[in-house]
Amino acid sequence: MRVPSEASRDRQRFVAVVKEDCTGCNACVDYCLVDCIEPAPPNPDPRSPIPISVREDECIGCFVCAKVCEELAVNAIRLVPVAEVFPGPDRRSGHHRARPPVPNSTL
Repeated sequence: MRVPSEASRDRQRFVAVVKEDCTGCNACVDYCLVDCIEPAPPNPDPRSPIPISVREDECIGCFVCAKVCEELAVNAIRLVPVAEVFPGPDRRSGHHRARPPVPNSTL
């Protein structure tokens, strides 16, 4: 069994997040290395118009989808630190992550 080095354990991990200005061209779907991006199911709610979805728990943060989107001059995909999407203990490294602030929360 391979033990992760100190540098790889402390390296920040990222996950793809799709912004509302996504055009639905699906180029990122075709280029995703782990096939975790897919066209979103039809949603009748006009407040949720994002035409693709990312299974964040499968995303490896490789930046390929963001680069493809950038090349098309859309820039609708950004990669954010895993801690912003999954607060709590980091399942992969065993480290604890700080919980991000919840906007407009009374907690």
